[in-house]
Amino acid sequence: MDKLVVFNLGEGDFKQGFPVTLQVWEEGGFLTSFVGKLPASAIDSLYDKWQSDYRQKISGRMIPTPGRVSNYSDTDLTGNSHILKAELNNWLNSETFRPVRDKFLTTVKSKHTVRVIIQTENPQLRRLPWYLWDLFERYRFAEMALSSPTFERLEKSAQPKPKVRILAILGDSSPPDPQTGIRLDINADKQFLENLPDAETVFLVEPKRHEFNEQLWDERGWDILFFAGHSTSESDGTTGKIYINSKEYLTIDDLKPALHKAIQRGLQLAIFNSCDGLGIARDLAELQIPQIIAMREPVADLVAKEFLKYFLDSFSKGQHLYLAVREARERLHGLEKDFPCASWLPVICQNPAENPVTWQGLRGVEAGINWRDACLRTIPERGKLTSNSLVVNDGLNLKVDDVYVPLGLVERKHKPKPDKQTTPDKGSQLYAAKTPSKFQEAGENYVAETQYEVTKTFKNDEFFGEVLKQGKTDKSKGKRIAIIGEPGAGKTTLLQKIADWVLAETEFVPIWVSLADLGKFSLEDYLLKKWLKIALNVADVTAQMRQDLVTLFNNHQVWLLLDAADEMSADNPLDEIKSQLRGWIAEARVVLTCRYNVWDAGKNALAEFDVYRNLDFDEEEQIPQFIRSVFRQSDLGERLCQQLAKSENARLRDTVKNPLRLTLLCLAWHIRQGDFTTKTQADLYAQFTEAVYEWKREQFPTTSQQRRELNKALAALALRGMEEKESRFRLRQGWVREVLGEADEPLCELALQLGWINRVGVAAERPEEQVYAFYHPTFQEYFAALGVDDWGYFLRHVPDNPGLGIYRIFEKQWKQVILLWFGREDVEKEKKEEFMKALVEFQDGCYGAYQDQAYLLAAESLLEFKECNLTDKIVEQLVEYGFSDYDMSKALEKHSKMRSNAHAYASQINRYFDTIEVQAIKLLRMLDRKSVIYSITDFMVNNKNDWSTKAAQRFLTNL
Repeated sequence: MDKLVVFNLGEGDFKQGFPVTLQVWEEGGFLTSFVGKLPASAIDSLYDKWQSDYRQKISGRMIPTPGRVSNYSDTDLTGNSHILKAELNNWLNSETFRPVRDKFLTTVKSKHTVRVIIQTENPQLRRLPWYLWDLFERYRFAEMALSSPTFERLEKSAQPKPKVRILAILGDSSPPDPQTGIRLDINADKQFLENLPDAETVFLVEPKRHEFNEQLWDERGWDILFFAGHSTSESDGTTGKIYINSKEYLTIDDLKPALHKAIQRGLQLAIFNSCDGLGIARDLAELQIPQIIAMREPVADLVAKEFLKYFLDSFSKGQHLYLAVREARERLHGLEKDFPCASWLPVICQNPAENPVTWQGLRGVEAGINWRDACLRTIPERGKLTSNSLVVNDGLNLKVDDVYVPLGLVERKHKPKPDKQTTPDKGSQLYAAKTPSKFQEAGENYVAETQYEVTKTFKNDEFFGEVLKQGKTDKSKGKRIAIIGEPGAGKTTLLQKIADWVLAETEFVPIWVSLADLGKFSLEDYLLKKWLKIALNVADVTAQMRQDLVTLFNNHQVWLLLDAADEMSADNPLDEIKSQLRGWIAEARVVLTCRYNVWDAGKNALAEFDVYRNLDFDEEEQIPQFIRSVFRQSDLGERLCQQLAKSENARLRDTVKNPLRLTLLCLAWHIRQGDFTTKTQADLYAQFTEAVYEWKREQFPTTSQQRRELNKALAALALRGMEEKESRFRLRQGWVREVLGEADEPLCELALQLGWINRVGVAAERPEEQVYAFYHPTFQEYFAALGVDDWGYFLRHVPDNPGLGIYRIFEKQWKQVILLWFGREDVEKEKKEEFMKALVEFQDGCYGAYQDQAYLLAAESLLEFKECNLTDKIVEQLVEYGFSDYDMSKALEKHSKMRSNAHAYASQINRYFDTIEVQAIKLLRMLDRKSVIYSITDFMVNNKNDWSTKAAQRFLTNL
């Protein structure tokens, strides 16, 4: 949507500063206003110095001053131009003006087409090259203009014309410097005008005053007044002269009645392709002409010709007037080696009461569809994260521009390799793209089809520059891009950033289609019938509208952004998409997002696509950056970063490498105001679980009963996987079928739709059998904990015959499940106490090795079961483990009963006790502070070993 931004500079001077009022308008009316101040500055004297050097370099189409002597060098001009630009930015970024600048930034987005008007009568302010403000480097579709503070809109009696009527005055072309003897090449200007489409141009070559005056009174009216030749303005910028022939010059005042009438009859635009035109433009603006284009300083003949060529070519093809001027002005950069600061010269003078003129509008043709505005209407919530619905009601309204952390992408090539066992604290590797070096060891009956060779990673804006802008891809040259990833990996967020990039960095139109919205429509029917209605905000779509959209595609002006192929209702979404990317739709550049399990299932359907995927956030930089962005208004972010950095939170760190899960963590942290100490991991995952349902509730709504049934089934499936000795986190299709049914049955279909389980490959020995994985292994552990009703599932001790017992408490893969079980709120406290008592009283008959392990597990379980009645007893034992000195001779004596060479095991025994000591001290730092202090104090009072007492004392001091 177009924005009009007005900076009104009030009365002031460069010694005292200038008051400034910012006003922002958009289609539909006034938007906002803000008041600030520009401070005192020496920029006026710097401009004078630069101007003096510049005018000694350039004479161009300006009548030279007699007797002027050149005493300058290009180095002086270049240096002074850099100084002037630096001071301009210092001035506009000053502290007193910063609030105005910040208001501009928050109100106007880089994708908007922006007309920025500097409203002032001060001649020195009008001469400044405002578009050198570094703020505008981020606004590709913005251009500056000048305006008087007083203006009005005149009533006009213009009649529609089949062609644009141009009155072209080709004035004095005598040599600007008599010593060179070279005339101005005004004939080039004439040729540019003659070649304009749909234009009727009348040329007056070095006319007399009465000839010029007479043509202005033409009853048919003029659309554009053009002048080329010599001109100049007074130093104070109050008036100017145009040299219409070698003997006569005119001021605007000389033609005032005729010009006034021409404006009433439809004169919209005056172009002075001549030197030093600000005085002329100021005089003409008083007659309320809508737009003027002039040169703020003398302009070299070649620069003037090139500007006109660039501008007319762009403007006559339908480009916005402001953007046509900006494009032409920026193209002058290529001449600045020989003509320094050429791009500083062109300037628009605008009557704010008038809308910018268009080439079509000059012909009386109704303005065509603004497709860039139309595409914005189809995605009104585009700036919000897809996970925003989870947090908006809890005070964290996340937006892409606020919290987006650029994701790395990796090009993937099919290189299946057998995978090794994955542990939960590295569970994100189940979905990670990996290099071949990590797959040299075979041994698992599993082939991970989603694991592809990493050929290149893209960080920050490299993907946008290399792939999107330059088209450096192997297959499609950037015309067919697939972005794949796990649920919540940031695919839609990245696609939103691509839409913003297309709007901000190109002149193309991003057309967004959420593929779930297609329903029974084909892509073509959806675009022509449903999308157009939404985009154009009309009740009925005309044949001309449909044809205009088709033309837009055929002219290669469209980026077609297709979101979430996995949410299509088709049996094979990728085959369906392939069949519909044909005809005029195929002329668009296409970027598609898809879950990788769906992409793998139909991986050959879109073989011409270059495939990239979202990488996980890295722990060192991107996760903290994301968190700090979310909590930028409080210290909660820093506290969460510190909490995550702790070694005991390795599992959690791995879990939240996914953007959605990191968002959920931020939500939980926000709700608890930075307090995890009173909540359990199980409670955290319970909240995560509910959040996943909420995340997908619009596409896949579920009832409370459906959620309970699915959670119960997922718990059974999770336990089935955990019971396997190998590949615990990769679930065979047969197991999934046993618990959830076939893929097209309601329970399994819902689990797949919600992303609780995803297809990640095939079994090595049976390629026809698919392999699945939970959303993340930590969720499998959580659901497994939900599936255990009786703690006897973990421990059933049979002292006389251990082979008949159950001892999962000593199997490391069950530790996290046990901890989550203790943290469940739905398990009765009595059951937890029974299990804790069984751990504490466990006797192994093996000199205490397993007993120690059971005790340490009980101690760690206190982190999840804080109200345990045995807390003090367990803490006392931890203090003994951590600080008591042990008798090596007794330990060796015990071993000698079993082994004749027990002394050879002394070093092993030492290492064992050292390990127990380290684990105990680590746990003491994490457990209830009051209980720990009491137990250590009691230990120091009763302990007789000085070393142990001092060690305990040091610990207590640092606690």
